[in-house]
Amino acid sequence: MRIFAKSKKILDILVPSLVRDKMKQGTKNFAEIENEITIVFFDIDGFDNIVKMNSTKELLTLLDQIYNVFD
Repeated sequence: MRIFAKSKKILDILVPSLVRDKMKQGTKNFAEIENEITIVFFDIDGFDNIVKMNSTKELLTLLDQIYNVFD
């Protein structure tokens, strides 16, 4: 399976159809109001290098710290 096809399959599994549709349209900033839920998608610049330079445990710790800043 090509990388693009894999990425699309993962996106289809993880991202709600509303969000996928907005992303396909090129919309970068959008919000939907729902009670008691927040979904945040963000891109970490240089993430590929961060993954290469850190162990799985370090990476999960970093992602947890980032999540807590938003939370």
